[in-house]
Amino acid sequence: MQLTAAQIALINKHLRKDNWLTDSELIAELTDHYIDSISDQMVGGKSFQEALKTVHANFGGRRGLVMLEARHNLNVSRYTLFILVVYMIEFNVILWSGPYIGFIICSALAGLSYYMYIKILGDRLSKLMLISGLANTFKRGKRSC
Repeated sequence: MQLTAAQIALINKHLRKDNWLTDSELIAELTDHYIDSISDQMVGGKSFQEALKTVHANFGGRRGLVMLEARHNLNVSRYTLFILVVYMIEFNVILWSGPYIGFIICSALAGLSYYMYIKILGDRLSKLMLISGLANTFKRGKRSC
């Protein structure tokens, strides 16, 4: 069942205003999960408000959502720190080893930083949901979280 624009706006308000979330990327991911789950429940006969309350409870209420955002922000800051360290190392390599060897080493470090980006941030929300014990909400086989 498709949700209306007004219902999607209510989900956005619910996440931003009612639950104090601020990270736009996380809110977009959560909005997708809310829309899928609410649509499935509305097909089953629940009203929009009942389905919204159920999904909210499945995420652990306001506390669960705030903790999810805190973990998300922690992962982002860890990655940012990692990139900063990589760039500091690259600068020192170029400064002390010369441009040719520095280019080879810096290329390897750039590849490593991209790998770490994929490894750390690529499936971030799924890992956070598993850590929070929220994956049971989406265990029906249609979705993989």
